Amino acid sequence: MVEIRNKEQYFDLLKEFDYIPYTQTESWYKLYSARKPIHTRFFVDNLEQPEIAFFGYQKRFLGFKMFFIEGESFKHLPVDGKKLKSLFEDLQSVGFDVIEMDSSLPYDPQYEIGMRRAGFLRPVGLFSSSFSSLVNTNAPNDFDRNWKQNLKKAEKVNLRYEFSETIDKDQITEFYAMYQEMLDRKRVSDSTKFVQFLELIDQPGFGFCSVKNDEDKIICAVIFYHYNGEGVDLYRVTSLEARSNGASFFIYKHLFSSLAEFGLSSYDMGRLTPSIHSKDAIFTFKSGAGGVFIIYNGEWAWYKRPLYRPLMYLVKRFLMKRIEV
Repeated sequence: MVEIRNKEQYFDLLKEFDYIPYTQTESWYKLYSARKPIHTRFFVDNLEQPEIAFFGYQKRFLGFKMFFIEGESFKHLPVDGKKLKSLFEDLQSVGFDVIEMDSSLPYDPQYEIGMRRAGFLRPVGLFSSSFSSLVNTNAPNDFDRNWKQNLKKAEKVNLRYEFSETIDKDQITEFYAMYQEMLDRKRVSDSTKFVQFLELIDQPGFGFCSVKNDEDKIICAVIFYHYNGEGVDLYRVTSLEARSNGASFFIYKHLFSSLAEFGLSSYDMGRLTPSIHSKDAIFTFKSGAGGVFIIYNGEWAWYKRPLYRPLMYLVKRFLMKRIEV
């Protein structure tokens, strides 16, 4: 394992990688770093012929030196469990008390074998869903009854769909204004700032689509990530008007078609959480698009001392007020 001190060198190495999740892109690094100064560290398994790479965020909390990783990039798939094991064994020698990661790569037994043999376990509690739905953009639409009803409703309204494989400042400005309105309407908060969204402007891999009403006003919009033939749902905003006239369904129907024309064969609807809580509404909506359910590799963790494992659960659950899924 090699730590790379120069982020430009690190991201240059990724240009030949087949699999790079959005959480490991340079744009996402900039978006996350724009929130507040944070110590980011970059690692690859081998500098001469890198096969696995990731960056993570180093934090100190209650005296613990912790390292958080949001996925990893692979030069080639499928995963080589032995290489993964070696890399994460080496990471333990860097000096962290806690290493936690959350992989959005679809589940692979070799991934789990490699992580377990490196000494990693599932955390005591899971706070990030590893469940999603993957839509085949080239297949005939297989929408459920609710989707079909709302699409018929949308056909009766004068809606206009627009698609862009990149994002410009005007789109971000309109999107963020709607985003804040939606948060206020739902009485929830989010720490994502306007300056962070600006980091996505003109960045390869991040696209934008919207639906406008007959007054040329955006009433629904989606920010998505696309790489190597696959797309991922990132952010969606809807107005009250969009919820009443079917625009929320209309936008995805046309997005799937646009992505197919653009050369993307699948679209990940993003992390879904079927439950008895309000999040189940999002699951019901997105699962109705007719995709195939998938499981990510999800959360894994290594702790320098066994006691840290239940302690981290208590910290997340009661100090950070995070919700288990």
